Amino acid sequence: MLYMIIAALGFAVTENLLILSPISGPPQFQFFETLTISAFRFIGATVLHALCSGTLGYFMALSFLKTKERIKLLVFGFSLVIILHGLYNFSIMEIEGYLRFLIPVTILVGLTSFVSLGFKRLKKLASVCKIK
Repeated sequence: MLYMIIAALGFAVTENLLILSPISGPPQFQFFETLTISAFRFIGATVLHALCSGTLGYFMALSFLKTKERIKLLVFGFSLVIILHGLYNFSIMEIEGYLRFLIPVTILVGLTSFVSLGFKRLKKLASVCKIK
């Protein structure tokens, strides 16, 4: 889980810098607009990537221990984070009103709880990898 989170943080920072850099095209934003966008991206997108990767890492760790259920766990983990990431993106780009903020916050809080509980649960499991 931890390695997935660290990789996600690196990816998120790189993505944020590329979106805000002049490399991505002519400047489209004014100064304050750029500050607002960068604040939301650096907080929301970075945390989202870390939590989605932590969630996927949890299912990957379980798949190492439960080899008979490996494919199910991996497919479920990938599907879950893809759906949540897509819903997060859709809500901040397409939805208007209070749901534009409620949905992303709910996703982030839910994933935070899940990853926290996942770390606790994995610490209690035997540290034996059953990969053949």
